[in-house]
Amino acid sequence: MYAELGNVFLYIALILCIVIAVSPLYRLRLAYIRIAWYLVFSLTFLAFISLILCFIISDFTVLNVVNNSHTAKPLIYKISGAWGNHEGSMLMWICALSFFSVVFAYLQTTDSLLIRYTLVIQAALLTFFISFVIFTSNPFQRIFPAPLNGYGLNPILQDIGLAMHPPMLYLGYVGFSLIYSGAIAALIIGEFNKQFAVIFKPLVLMSWAFLTLGIGLGSWWAYRELGWGGFWFWDPVENSSLMPWLTATALIHSLIALEKFNKLKHWSLLLSILTFTLSMVGTFLVRSNIITSVHSFAQDPKRGLFILIFLATATGIALILYSIRASKIVNVEETEDYLFSRNTFIVFNNLILTTAAFIVILGTLYPALLEVAGEGKISIGAPYFNSLIGSLGVISLLFIIIGTQLNWGNSKLQKLYNDNKVPFILGGVFAALISYQFKIKSLFTVIGVTGGIWLIISVLNYTLKRIKQLNGSIISMALGHIGFGLLVLAITLNSALEMEVEKPLKVKEYLDLGSFRLTLEKIDIHRGKNYIARVAEFKAFKHNNFITTLLPETRFFPVELQQTTESAIYNTLFYDLYIATGELNEEGILMVRAYYKPMISWVWFSCLLIFLSGMVSLFSKMLKKPKALRKAK
Repeated sequence: MYAELGNVFLYIALILCIVIAVSPLYRLRLAYIRIAWYLVFSLTFLAFISLILCFIISDFTVLNVVNNSHTAKPLIYKISGAWGNHEGSMLMWICALSFFSVVFAYLQTTDSLLIRYTLVIQAALLTFFISFVIFTSNPFQRIFPAPLNGYGLNPILQDIGLAMHPPMLYLGYVGFSLIYSGAIAALIIGEFNKQFAVIFKPLVLMSWAFLTLGIGLGSWWAYRELGWGGFWFWDPVENSSLMPWLTATALIHSLIALEKFNKLKHWSLLLSILTFTLSMVGTFLVRSNIITSVHSFAQDPKRGLFILIFLATATGIALILYSIRASKIVNVEETEDYLFSRNTFIVFNNLILTTAAFIVILGTLYPALLEVAGEGKISIGAPYFNSLIGSLGVISLLFIIIGTQLNWGNSKLQKLYNDNKVPFILGGVFAALISYQFKIKSLFTVIGVTGGIWLIISVLNYTLKRIKQLNGSIISMALGHIGFGLLVLAITLNSALEMEVEKPLKVKEYLDLGSFRLTLEKIDIHRGKNYIARVAEFKAFKHNNFITTLLPETRFFPVELQQTTESAIYNTLFYDLYIATGELNEEGILMVRAYYKPMISWVWFSCLLIFLSGMVSLFSKMLKKPKALRKAK
């Protein structure tokens, strides 16, 4: 019954989307378009709930449930199984797209062509995606006769981090459809001014914040679940989420300049198109079967072809429209440009961010395109990304440190020096002490540590000087830039100071990892609800003092006939002690990998700060929106 209801909801939502998409033909008022969007969201949400209910009750007449669930699965993984596959994730995608469209429609207090055309273009986008789901990727497809049980969910997806990761990531990806639709609408009507930034910046911030959280959750999952001891592997699907994040970061800063001084109009337009395009590139990569990744659905490549055609069409229409209408977007700037101004440094940083995005695009797509063309296989690994992105990151960090202290107009260098000499001296002293304490000799590491500390201290100094004028914008800026400074500091120190030991051990043998000693006490077998685990018990000592017991596992899932590695992690504020186990041979020798991971928890804490910066800015703008819209008019 739930499957039939889900299909009915999707078909009605499709009809309503078509009605909205053609509404300019009969000049439908915004009030009616808004009501239609409320209905569309309700229907897509009910369709998604219908799929979840199919998983909860283990309805094995539904093919998707058969392929991705089992009666022995815990409830949380039955529910997350609904989106742990291509069909279910696309249903979540259209639900998220309709959610953002409803939020956009709800927030608008005035009627205008820009708003109506944006909602019309959103309806056209959703028409494609609902059609794609219904006709090529239907999650409600029946199977008869129904099997007695399902095949289960991929064991590496049975983790709370990955249960939350896709929804957050999709809220990021899909939200950028609004800025794309808004840019197309602005080009059609030939108007692009402050009002565009006032309307769309809060929603871009919301999408960017969710994308940041999604990337952070995915990194946290990979660190804990894959047993490699790392948090970022430059995997093609990881890269596909980083690309729109980089351009969205540039877009946010362009919209700030547009909102304040009517500047960077063409930057804002092109980044609006590019960011959504890169979000669709990520969707294509996951479903195209042209890449190998632990994150890939790797199913029917024809589905990837449909998405590729849509991607090419949407991007082509946008760029053609821009080339025709760009001359109507006149830069009427309200302030002069100066070299030492925040506006100029935003442009410099935008150039760096977009360059970084294209470096990631090249390194991600070139090997796949070469293989598709029949020219053989090549691998572009971490050294390529680390060297190029790392170098650009250092330059970007310098521009951020200086740019956050500049005025929007001309800034006097002497005043800039006087205002910031104490924070810069303090930052240099802290960086020198850290470098001395940990015997850091690498110039790149010293620059990363110094830059991260300088950014944190300079932003704190900037914020404290404006404590009486504190508002959402200043708090958001402080959280975002302090979060980025912490991220740079954490990644730099982790990369420079981490240690790794791999060693075969028998029971009662040990390995040394710096000042730590890990002793293998015993190996047991444990039976979970839907798996059998081999559990190794380690006693951990630091300077010969006992600190904790670690229990890494190797799990075998009988339903899926798959084996996974479950690492054991001792978390502290400033470091993690991480153990993963491998094969156990007939002689009782167990392969053990142990890692010392300094500052690793700060990587995810910094992602949380960046997420909060977006949400603070979003809600502060929402509270001021009616007033801002009146001013923009």
